[in-house]
Amino acid sequence: MDSENLISAVTNLQLLAALVVDLGADAECREDSLTQAPAPEPAATSAAALQAKGGHHAMMATDFRICMRVDEKHAFSWFTLANHCDQTAARYQRLAALQSGTETAILR
Repeated sequence: MDSENLISAVTNLQLLAALVVDLGADAECREDSLTQAPAPEPAATSAAALQAKGGHHAMMATDFRICMRVDEKHAFSWFTLANHCDQTAARYQRLAALQSGTETAILR
């Protein structure tokens, strides 16, 4: 079996990638990963769970802002982490609103 056919026959990419990176894995393990079914897709997350994740990220942003001091050398790092968490929280909260039907999707 040549490499192109072997790669096209892969059904469980996550397992194969893990085995390729693991230098201790033997060839039989790699072949078994080709025949195994792919991992199931994650189930749709409820609006409440998305809202909880958004709240968690908002709390993390608050914690990062508390750590930030203007005269500190790493203030910019804390600021960047806080902004990232704010944006992630906003995304989760918007997804929760879309899933619960309180907001409509606007395609740009």
